[in-house]
Amino acid sequence: MQIGAFGNVAFYVSSQATQTFQKMTWTSKANFHQHKVHGDDAVLEFIGFDKDKLTFEMRLDAALGVNPRKALNQLQWMYRSRYGSPLVIDNMLIGGWWHIESISRDIKTVLGDGFIACVIVKVTLVGD
Repeated sequence: MQIGAFGNVAFYVSSQATQTFQKMTWTSKANFHQHKVHGDDAVLEFIGFDKDKLTFEMRLDAALGVNPRKALNQLQWMYRSRYGSPLVIDNMLIGGWWHIESISRDIKTVLGDGFIACVIVKVTLVGD
């Protein structure tokens, strides 16, 4: 059962395979500047908003029916091509368009033939 997607990377859970996210954090930030006033309280000025950021982790594990190398290649292609895409979870659009700002890979298991069997990927997206 597909529970969401970011571009060509699907999030799904089934009895045969599981590829989903965890530890998702969506951050929004406003910028203010504090102006000091002689003999009075400081005055706060709103400057604008930063682009939203969203981070999540994915466990790409062959034991869960996922081909880690294929999923890593999809993420790498999206990162290198600066490909933007909507993020959809449970048929709901999350924000607008997102781009991969960074990818961190924590390789957990490599088999004797060099096959990467398990990797934890941390992805940071920046809003468009």
